[in-house]
Amino acid sequence: MGSCIKLSTMTNSKINKETLLPLGIVATLILSAATGAVWMSSKLQAINYNMETLTKEVKSIQKQLDIAEQDHWTFREMRLWVDLLKAKNSSMDIPRINR
Repeated sequence: MGSCIKLSTMTNSKINKETLLPLGIVATLILSAATGAVWMSSKLQAINYNMETLTKEVKSIQKQLDIAEQDHWTFREMRLWVDLLKAKNSSMDIPRINR
């Protein structure tokens, strides 16, 4: 009746040789997760930078297109310019304008 019950080492809260392997695995997993988070963060920052650069380029192209769209001339304006060119340069052979 006076038997002594030994507690297994699994329920013992002391760190010893038997607990090093699980601690090593946990440490490796935590280090891997932290490394992965840093890598992912740097990749996302690079993607964000590239998106901002592309956005600026698209806005610049759109602005150039808007300006070019406003800065065009009509067929009538072209005909008037050709008439003026012919009047000021009578010695030149200037072709007719066809639509």
